[in-house]
Amino acid sequence: MRLEDQIFTVGETLEKAKKDFAEQFDFNYQRFAELSENQLSKHLTKIKAVFQGRVKF
Repeated sequence: MRLEDQIFTVGETLEKAKKDFAEQFDFNYQRFAELSENQLSKHLTKIKAVFQGRVKF
């Protein structure tokens, strides 16, 4: 696995770090999903595409 493909998080405990990461990720994912591409800069549009391409339901 390449370093670019890894995600790092910190917290007081492993469980707290996992929980905080999940909450922040969910917030960001939902926010990007709400916004149309014309509301985002080119850079943020690329980030939105990465979110949509990486998350599997």
